[in-house]
This record gives sequence, structure tokens and C-alpha cells, in this order.
Amino acid sequence: MSSGSGSGVPFLVQATVARQISLQECIGKGRYGEVWRGVYRGENVAVKIFSSRDEASWARETHIYSSVLLRHENILSYYASDITSRYGCTQLWIISHYHPYGSLYDFLQAHVVDTIAALRLAKTAASGLCYLHSCILGLQGKPAIAHRDIKSKNILVQANGTCSIGDLGLAVMQAPGSTEMDIGQPNHMVGTKRYMAPEILADDSLEECPDSAEGILPHDFEISAYLQSKNRMNDTSPVPGTLGFNFEDLKAADVYAFGLVLWEIFRRCVTEGGKPNEVYPPRVPYWDKVSADPSFAEMRRVVYVEGERPPISERWQNSKVLARCASLMQECWHAKPDVRLPILRIKKTLDETFLEALKEVGESIFPDPVIVVTDSRTHADSGINSRSQGSTFQCTSVTPYYQAVANGSVRSPREVLALGRIMRCPSETQFTENSSSSLKMEESEKEVDRTSFILPLQEKN
Repeated sequence: MSSGSGSGVPFLVQATVARQISLQECIGKGRYGEVWRGVYRGENVAVKIFSSRDEASWARETHIYSSVLLRHENILSYYASDITSRYGCTQLWIISHYHPYGSLYDFLQAHVVDTIAALRLAKTAASGLCYLHSCILGLQGKPAIAHRDIKSKNILVQANGTCSIGDLGLAVMQAPGSTEMDIGQPNHMVGTKRYMAPEILADDSLEECPDSAEGILPHDFEISAYLQSKNRMNDTSPVPGTLGFNFEDLKAADVYAFGLVLWEIFRRCVTEGGKPNEVYPPRVPYWDKVSADPSFAEMRRVVYVEGERPPISERWQNSKVLARCASLMQECWHAKPDVRLPILRIKKTLDETFLEALKEVGESIFPDPVIVVTDSRTHADSGINSRSQGSTFQCTSVTPYYQAVANGSVRSPREVLALGRIMRCPSETQFTENSSSSLKMEESEKEVDRTSFILPLQEKN
């Protein structure tokens, strides 16, 4: 075979996965780079792009995804990793499943949810974290994993309204039957400061808090006493990069951050008999206490010294389900790590609460016809083209998707259409048709717009 110049063997470049992906648009930016939507053999994929200077982070995340059994419906599906050159620069790629809704943070910025939808988001996120924290023994087992950077931006929303946990670049693994941890590169300042647990913020070796000279408050004393007691009980020397905490402490820090995520979810929840416009606007935890990009000192003062936590809404107390969820949040973000609930208990509580709420909603909502109302985004293959403006919605379709079954359970023949986001429609909300046709869904096997809300229709007399 000739190279064409008559000298030597031709150089053939192997078509690795990166060369078969066409990048379409940037959909996010993170700590180590950008996330793009790409197309691989006609299918959408998410491509997380690291620069060459962040090779250690790329290698760590690749190591965790490729060496650990992480096949779970609530963990981001990993496809491959690759190294490529683009615009003369070396790039490191992690290719994973594409989620059109983006992160939970993005989803809550754009959507209001009802109790059922909020609980579905919460319980599936808890399920993913529970799987990470669990150790599976066997020939093809899995070590326990502490995430160390739980936040709404690292949780993705799937097309069916459930959550997947991603971004495992800072995760710590502990092998079965061992006290040693696989921590990768030691780094004290891990995670997002806004979501750091008070016991992590309490470590004054990380950064001096300007307000510490003003005196130790009760919250300071309580956590400091815990840390001193824990250090006296530990026979092993501290593991570098974990602040001297053992693996259980790292899992407890995940639970604290998860409590803040729960607060973000239920802040965007429509309560029983409420109106969508009465829902609080989307906020991140401590938005009213610290700056948009808080320093370690700010977070230490607010969370550790002053013992502040996100406010519990009074309207949550008027709902049995949301009151239970509010209590769960408070148990998640308790000042003492050993008082916080394990994630397995949190998962079971959310599962039970979801089933209770589903029965209540099923009795009052499912027999009613529902109306599909989409936001400003549309899909050509959905068969629906509608938009919302303020409290007036324009739409073209209505059908009762849900049915109540005689034995008290709920049958959902087209549950994927609803995504569980069923909101009561206030009587003040107006509906107008886009055409003179009656509000009736045509029988079709087309997939319904996945950006749609599902609301009960208040029919006029």
C-alpha cells in the first residue's frame, strides 16, 4: 500500500468514539470545563469536555465510572471516555447519556411542580445516592461511594421526571471490609462551598473565618465537641484530603447537602389548593444570607457559627405530605453528623410518602380530564404546539390520562406523558383554544411533548 507520495506506509487515523461524535451546542459549564450536546450515530449524547490541565479530574471520574459497577437507573449512564484534539488543543472527553431537561437546577428554574412530581424527583435522587453509599458484595460487586459534591446542578432530570446523579469526579470509594479509602488526589477544599456541611466548614485549617474572634456560639461549641470526641475515638490516622473524617462522616456530609436539594425541590412545589403563581421563585440555599459566589468565610459564618438553615415555609405545614418532607429536610441538615438520617432511611421515607400522596391525589384528580399545556419550547414530533403566557394558556389537547382502579391503586396507561407533574388548576386561570375545534386529543401514537405540564381542566358549565 502506498501513501501517495511514494515514501513509506500511509498513516491511518483510527476512528475513536470522539471522532464519530458531532458536537451541536454547549449546554452547560462546570468546574472543569464545558458540557456539549453531541450526536453519535444519530443519537444524542452528552459530552463533558475537560482541558488538558484538568487531566487528573478527568482520569479520576473515568476511573470511577469504568472500574465500578454503576449500572443504576438513578445514576448517570456512562458510555465512554476519549482524548482528542480540537482547534489545536488537547481535550479530554467523558461521553454519557443526554438529558434534555438538563440539571435539576435548570429544571426547577423553568418549571413549577406539584406534590407528586416533587416527591418523584426527591425519591429518585435519594435512590441514586443510596446506591452510591451502598456496598454490594459479590463477584461483580461495588464499593461504597461518597459523592462529596451533591447539589442540584449535579443531579440530572430524565425525560420521565426522575433524577440521575452525575459528576463523580470528587467521589471517594471504600472497598468492602476495609477502612481505607480510595480518594484519588488529596484535596481539602472539595465540593461546592454553598453545600458544605457545618463540620467541614468548622475546620479552621482551611480558611480563617473573620468572625471567629467574636466568640464561639452554641452551634460552634456543639460541632467542635463532636469533632474532638470523634478524633479521640479514631484509632487510625486521618486520611489526607478528608479532613480527618472517616467514611461515615463523608456520607453524612452528602446527606446534609441532599437536605438542601430537597429544600430546593419543594420550594417550587404547588401545595394543595394553591396556585402556580403562589410558588416561591427558584432559589439556591442561603441566597439571602451570602453572596452569589460565597467565600468559605461567608459560609462558615452563616452555617457553622450562626447555625443558619434555609427557611421552612409556613404553607408546607398546611400539607400533611409537605410537613413530613420539611421534617425530613431538618433531619438531613442537623448540625451533628451522627444525628443525620442514613440515606437508606431517607429513601424509604420518601417512597412511603410518595405512595401516600399518590393515593390522595388519585382520589381527587385522576377521574378529572386533564389538559396538556406546554411551555415556550416545542417539538416537531409531539403533535402539540402550544405556549404559555402568564396565567393564560393556549392549548389544543385534552384527555384523561389517569384512571383510578377499584382496589385503590392507580393505573397510568400513559404515565410517561404526564411525567407525574400534575398540578391543580386554579379557577382564576383562563384557557383559550388555538382553533375553533373542541378541546379533544386526537387518537395518535405520537409521543407527547416532554416539556408539557399536565393540569386538571376546570370545565365550564
